[in-house]
Amino acid sequence: ASNVVLRFESSMTTGLFSVGSLGVDAILAPPTTNLLPVANAGSDQTVIDDDNDGLAAVLLDGTASFDPDGAIITYLWIDGLTNHGGTPTLTASLPVGSHTISLAVIDDDGAITEDTVVITVVPTQGNQLPIAVAGPAQAVTDVDNDGVELITLDGSDSFDPDGTIVSYQWSDTNSTFGFGVTTDALFPIGETVVTLLVTDDGGLESTDTTIISVSSPPPPPADFLRGDCNGDGGVDVSDPILLLERLFASAAAPPCEDSCDGNDDGNLDLGDVITMLEHVFGLRGSLPEPAAACGPDPVADGLTCSLTASCP
Repeated sequence: ASNVVLRFESSMTTGLFSVGSLGVDAILAPPTTNLLPVANAGSDQTVIDDDNDGLAAVLLDGTASFDPDGAIITYLWIDGLTNHGGTPTLTASLPVGSHTISLAVIDDDGAITEDTVVITVVPTQGNQLPIAVAGPAQAVTDVDNDGVELITLDGSDSFDPDGTIVSYQWSDTNSTFGFGVTTDALFPIGETVVTLLVTDDGGLESTDTTIISVSSPPPPPADFLRGDCNGDGGVDVSDPILLLERLFASAAAPPCEDSCDGNDDGNLDLGDVITMLEHVFGLRGSLPEPAAACGPDPVADGLTCSLTASCP
């Protein structure tokens, strides 16, 4: 609305004198409208009753409230029939449960608005158990054949869901191996069940186990004589014949497969039969080593060889 101008005019004559018209303007401004204040009770909160006494201290904050054309002069925090206070911020002691708290604000022209905030107080769950993780089972070979093997135990995947693990202990039924997150220990040939015990900062304990298996190294390959397929100490026509019978499943496996591998290609087949026959009948020279005397296979392959009477 715009201003309204009122004009008042008058004239006067007295005796010999005449006064012209006199005008007065009066400006009337329209009445102003008060804008409502804006109440802001803050974000909803979930608060834990840390000491489990049934109550929790909660900060109520209405400082985001404002008046667009003046000032807020009054704050009222109300929870049902309870008046918690009349300041922009305050700390209220609330029991376990859900509370809908209203903030009413009044501006300098007497206008009032409200906003609400939901405060949920939950009881503490107490200290939770830590989780011990002893790591996967390990299977190793005693590579130096000294009867023991050094193994690293690793519990670094252990954790505490609500705190910190403060100690680790590794042991079996007879002894303790160490107290670190990781530890190195010597394990004998055989299977050992290892237990990891962890303790959290609240004194609670948890365990997990893992299995360590240490096996002896395989025996060294036996000595043999190339071509002596039947293990009689010599190479003759009976050796390729035995291999033929084996290849066609009418004979048992030879005690030393390497001795039947006449051409030393790592396979038992007709090529070995032909090679041995050529050697026996003088159609070729010596077989691959060991041919002159018993000895180990110079070329590693997948064939097996057990001790024989001819090569003890």
